[in-house]
Amino acid sequence: MTVLERPTVLRVAIALTDREFKQLLDRARAEDVHTGGVYDLRGAVITVWERPWADTDAWKYLGRVGEIHYQHPSADVPPTVRRLVVMPGHGADELVRHIGHLSGRDHRRLPEL
Repeated sequence: MTVLERPTVLRVAIALTDREFKQLLDRARAEDVHTGGVYDLRGAVITVWERPWADTDAWKYLGRVGEIHYQHPSADVPPTVRRLVVMPGHGADELVRHIGHLSGRDHRRLPEL
């Protein structure tokens, strides 16, 4: 019997400045999987793919690194990354590096998980 590995879900609270949050969203859109990047931004989730999509069916055969779930800012809460979903074969550190890249913050200045 084959045991399927499940994604690891990590609850986090990585607060971003308004500038970092804007850059996170702008870069995710600019580096979309359909245009040579590895990000797919939908709703309040950024899916990180292992490679850019070569065609529209790539989601069927390419693997995901994971997902970055964020909360939009409110009067009481800054923009915040709330959850990371790490796919089997990948690590939370990979997603933290992606958060750093997208937000413009040095990933070494983000919380260790």
